[in-house]
Amino acid sequence: MAGEEGEHGIETEQVGPEYTSRRCSHADCGFTHEDNRSGERFECCKCGYTVNADYDASKNVALRYARKRRHRLRSSPKTGSADTPVDVRLNSGTLNGSGFSAAAGD
Repeated sequence: MAGEEGEHGIETEQVGPEYTSRRCSHADCGFTHEDNRSGERFECCKCGYTVNADYDASKNVALRYARKRRHRLRSSPKTGSADTPVDVRLNSGTLNGSGFSAAAGD
């Protein structure tokens, strides 16, 4: 699905949320299991990464978006066959298609 311009001129794009709250977003892990999430707490059964479950899910949504964008760039005749590197680390703020914006006080 191509990006759509929202009410305030901000481009949005749908990203499938399936299993994002059960998938470990920690570097190079990606282990997905229903036991990873318990209420508001996420703890990976494989690597032990522990964080707020909603934060972990939001990182996974951002990674999914970045990979989707990467695929589009790779498939574009204008860019040839070169891949765009995907590396997302959010400590705070918001990731969008244009870049990163930090919340006040960050």
